[in-house]
Parts: sequence; C-alpha cells; structure tokens
Amino acid sequence: MLFYIILIFPAKMGWEISSGFDNFLETIWFWMPVLALLTFALWWLPTAEKNWLLLRVWLTCFIGGLYIFEKTMDTYGKTGPGIGTGYLVCAMFIFIVLVIGSIIVKIKFKS
Repeated sequence: MLFYIILIFPAKMGWEISSGFDNFLETIWFWMPVLALLTFALWWLPTAEKNWLLLRVWLTCFIGGLYIFEKTMDTYGKTGPGIGTGYLVCAMFIFIVLVIGSIIVKIKFKS
C-alpha cells in the first residue's frame, strides 16, 4: 500500500521524476518479492487469524504486487522495451518467493 500511495501522485499528476527516484523505481522488481517474503511473518504473530491466511497472502502479494509494479512503470521516466521484461521478472520472483514461503510455512506450522 505504501508503494502505491508513493507512486500514485507522480503518475496521475505527470510530475517530472528526478534521476534518484528513477533509480529507486528501477529496483522495485527486487523490493516487491522482498515485501512478499516479509508477509510470511504473519504466521509468527499469535493474534493473526490463520484460517485461509495462505490464500489471502497469495492473492494480496501476487495480484497487489503486480498492480503496484504496473503503477511503478507508469511513473518511471525512462520508458523503453525493457519495462515489459521487468514486469515478467517481478512476476517470476514474486511467484518463486510465494512458493518457497508457502513450503516453509506448511512445514513449520503443519496447517
């Protein structure tokens, strides 16, 4: 949600993006899978409802992550043919992280 809020204003307003912010946007393909991995920490919280949590994590991380990455590329100042590749790389990394995280959670918590 934080990435989406940060990115919505420059994308909608057509603001000029600084090169430092563009450099940050180039690394979103890495940070989205890291954030997806961090959502698996919910299993260690005693107050988190565990019923259907794995499905909710998958839907939120995969669909939400790709939606945020799409908004990121709308904001990105230097468009070109590599943007589609970045989208695919981000999707593959999120999927791999979700599979690995799901396996670890299923082994650790046997739910």
